[in-house]
Amino acid sequence: DALTDRIDDSQSKLVITADGSWINGSVFPLKEIVDKAVRFSPTVENVIVVQRTGSEVVMDPLRDHWYHDLQALPIAKGKCETEKLDSEHPLYILYTSGSTGKPKAILHTHGGYMVGTYTTLKYSFDMRPEDRWWCTADPGWVTGHSYLVYGPLLTGATTFMFEGGPTYPYPSRWWQLVEYYGITQFYTAPTAIRSLMRFGEAWPNRHDLSSLRLLGTVGEPINPEAWKWFHRVIGKERCPVIDTWGQMTIFGLVGIGVTYLGNLMHAYFIRPDIVDNPAVLSAHSGAKFNFRLVPVATSLMGMGSNPSRQVRGEISLVW
Repeated sequence: DALTDRIDDSQSKLVITADGSWINGSVFPLKEIVDKAVRFSPTVENVIVVQRTGSEVVMDPLRDHWYHDLQALPIAKGKCETEKLDSEHPLYILYTSGSTGKPKAILHTHGGYMVGTYTTLKYSFDMRPEDRWWCTADPGWVTGHSYLVYGPLLTGATTFMFEGGPTYPYPSRWWQLVEYYGITQFYTAPTAIRSLMRFGEAWPNRHDLSSLRLLGTVGEPINPEAWKWFHRVIGKERCPVIDTWGQMTIFGLVGIGVTYLGNLMHAYFIRPDIVDNPAVLSAHSGAKFNFRLVPVATSLMGMGSNPSRQVRGEISLVW
């Protein structure tokens, strides 16, 4: 239902998937899920399937196409010219999780979004030509979208992508990869850090993590215990820990200033205006402050397929 709702809302004509993906040694049936989602879709005309696991899948001869077969066509051998677009031309639609209601389509555009991803990745994480960058976020999440795909491509960074979980087949999997590939910046979520803390310090201590020079967390506020463990055990008390935040809407990743436990530092692009006017706050029961964010280049440009919800004014966050 989650995929069906998103396809219908965005009126997608093309779906790109794989025969499956590997999760902790097992195959996750991506193509089967897509088949169910597009079965009654009035808009989907084609499905492109990447052969990843080699598992058997049902292919509709009129709708489904293997990616490797398309690559073998003569038209795929020619030069593909870069298309010049306006800075506010739509770049992508990414849906919210739906934890607070029906998933909402967040629309970002070419100019502002790419300026934001380039600048924050290059300067927040001190990206250098010799670095090896690893963001553990899923590409379907705005963090993975920005710092696993767009950001590294824009900065020309060497980026590491990994298919699998942090504890399979052993709780040292991530640290083994950091050592083997010489990862220099490691960016993950507090939830992942807490899950690895449960296995103790012996697993990461089996590996040489001296290539790391900067750590980052994203997705939720990091608790003091996880921050201290991450800084001491993984960073060996020599790597700064950047506690970042951005959200799908305002996209203002933090990263200017001295890093220490509990310090959010300063935000890129965002100019908060704290409002304590009782008339403003009365509309929000229990609110103490209204943080009004002045629109900036990296802000979302609309709510996807719903034109009536285009964002043109200020964004308010209420506490």
